[in-house]
Amino acid sequence: EVTLVIEAKRRSGTLLTAKAAIEQGRPLLVLPTHPMDRSGQGGLDLICEGATPIRDETDLTLFFRSEQRMSQLLPKSKGPC
Repeated sequence: EVTLVIEAKRRSGTLLTAKAAIEQGRPLLVLPTHPMDRSGQGGLDLICEGATPIRDETDLTLFFRSEQRMSQLLPKSKGPC
């Protein structure tokens, strides 16, 4: 699972969701906004903290292709059965 943040104010439910994704070890992607746009300051903060910026559909495609390759390299975990 991946979390994609489109827009996040510095104090928002979106940031709570993003922080939960980080705590759960899920990748966090952020669509950056203009630095003067207050509605996107939280997303820019997330990028500064290590979230992956997504500039366009090419970045998104490349991210999912690399995720797919990584999952093919990792050993499959076995369930309890």
